[in-house]
Amino acid sequence: MIVCDEHKFIFIRPTRCGTMSVLQCLRDNLDLPLSPVKMGINHPTASMARHAFDDDEKWDKYFKFCVIRNPWAWWVSIWRRHNATHNSNFGFEEFVVRPPLVQADNIHSLCPSDWADLPLVYKYRLEDWARDGVAVPGLPRYKIEHMSAGEHEHYTEYHTDATVEIISRRSLRMIREFGYRYG
Repeated sequence: MIVCDEHKFIFIRPTRCGTMSVLQCLRDNLDLPLSPVKMGINHPTASMARHAFDDDEKWDKYFKFCVIRNPWAWWVSIWRRHNATHNSNFGFEEFVVRPPLVQADNIHSLCPSDWADLPLVYKYRLEDWARDGVAVPGLPRYKIEHMSAGEHEHYTEYHTDATVEIISRRSLRMIREFGYRYG
């Protein structure tokens, strides 16, 4: 979670949702210190972020936002990251059907669908920001350059009918709220 007192915003960082690109954009354009809130985890769940923030007045007054991502693309990203980080060779379908524990964090709670339940936080679609730029009230709109895009196939190349269905069920609320479609 990043707090900017100068512009009165809180950026909450779900994992594998372009957070490094957004942070770099904000750092490049604001020339201000962005204060990380130490939580013991870089990418908290929505409920962890609210619980860890101990200044209720700031929480209530500041603009709070996070970035979410197409859930089918997110699962491919988290799978690729898991295999690279843990030197493992999970197949994609196996990973979706039975996701392993990632360190101490349950991968289900890290899924962006958790963010649909956090009230009073503006949720931007990563796909829109990549096209339209960063929009934080009181600041100009800044374009984001995708920093950690790896060399890989389009996310649809990794999915089977079974993984599409599983993720559709897991992320139903987010899919409905943000209009995501597979493909």
